[in-house]
Amino acid sequence: MTPCPILAYRHWAPAVVLVLGVLSTAMVFWTYRIIERQWASFDLVNAIVHIRLGTASFHLRLGEAVADGRTDNAERIMPDLDTAVTLSHALLYGGYSGLGMPMSPLAAPSLRRHAETLTVRLGEYKAIALERIADPGSSPIGSAREKRFNAVFEQLQAAARAFETSAEKSLLEEYEKSERLFLAILVLWTLLVAVSTAGLYSRERRRRSAEMALETAYDEMEQRVRSRTADLKQANEMLQAEIAERRRTEEHLRQSEEECRGTQNAHRRDEETGTPPGDTRHRGGDGKDQHEVGGEG
Repeated sequence: MTPCPILAYRHWAPAVVLVLGVLSTAMVFWTYRIIERQWASFDLVNAIVHIRLGTASFHLRLGEAVADGRTDNAERIMPDLDTAVTLSHALLYGGYSGLGMPMSPLAAPSLRRHAETLTVRLGEYKAIALERIADPGSSPIGSAREKRFNAVFEQLQAAARAFETSAEKSLLEEYEKSERLFLAILVLWTLLVAVSTAGLYSRERRRRSAEMALETAYDEMEQRVRSRTADLKQANEMLQAEIAERRRTEEHLRQSEEECRGTQNAHRRDEETGTPPGDTRHRGGDGKDQHEVGGEG
């Protein structure tokens, strides 16, 4: 038994609407996730850049302050280094970054290793900087402490550059991965919409064909009814004509029978009275004997 297309449509149409809704929701959610991750990656790269620029500015100003013996100026530039340390801890453990943006702890192992290395280098660099600020005369230009201070600074900058490069690479990979997944969802959504549209179009064509076939069948049935009605009307007219003709025939036979019966009665009376056949003197116009007529009178 072939299933009814309308009943089949009632079964799969809600499922299609549900799947389209789920895919649309997934697209919206994934778009939001892509934007959120991109902003997080931008914040990460921005924090690393701030660390590099802040430590570079601090290093330059501290060198000038120590060379001039102005430790008060050196103390005023400490917030640059403190901001860099706060940023490194926010990258590693999460929290307020000092740049007006809260940050989540890094989850990727490679990025965490870079953040740990950068935090260690910043700790070493800050310890040496505090020693130089506390005793500017013990670290003149060309001294071992200054060389170590510069070496740690170079290591710090190298660690920050490596961290930045890894973060940009991770950002690119995350973007490509998100883009592929988003395109896959979009293609699936488009395919489902196309299939649903084709199904609805096919169903509409079948419905239209069924309507046309029904209209054709109705017209044929109406034509047959008219033809049958005309045949019945003609047959009824013929039957009425036959009935009328039969009635006329019956009436004619009845009249003939009455005439024959009258003739027989007349012959019987002639035989009884002895009147020769054909003698009408003693008969009335209706074939009765005049004496009978007179007696009846």
